[in-house]
This record gives sequence, C-alpha cells and structure tokens, in this order.
Amino acid sequence: MINPPALTLRRRSEELFNSAERERPHKEDSAALLLFYAVECGLKSIYMLRNNLRSTDDERA
Repeated sequence: MINPPALTLRRRSEELFNSAERERPHKEDSAALLLFYAVECGLKSIYMLRNNLRSTDDERA
C-alpha cells in the first residue's frame, strides 16, 4: 500500500480537479468520478495537516 504525505495528496487533488474540468464537456460520468476522487484527496490532506500526520499510515491517538 502506498502511504503518501499530505502535500502529495493536495497536489493530486488539484491534478484530478483539472482533469475533471477537461473531461466535463465530453464525458460527464468520467468527470464526476475524477471530481469525487479530487475531493477525497483534498479532504484527506486537510485532515492530515490539521492533525500533524506525516502519511496516510499514521494514526491519531
């Protein structure tokens, strides 16, 4: 399993969002899925930064 740091997740969120924007005029279903994963990565990165977690493998006690 890959355990990326928060800033990598944030960057990936932006990449997925941009991909969704490019897909939207042509393929609504694909754009929606990309947008879903963009939000997931973004929320996960916010949570990690607020709780001082280094990677997705870290746990908050």
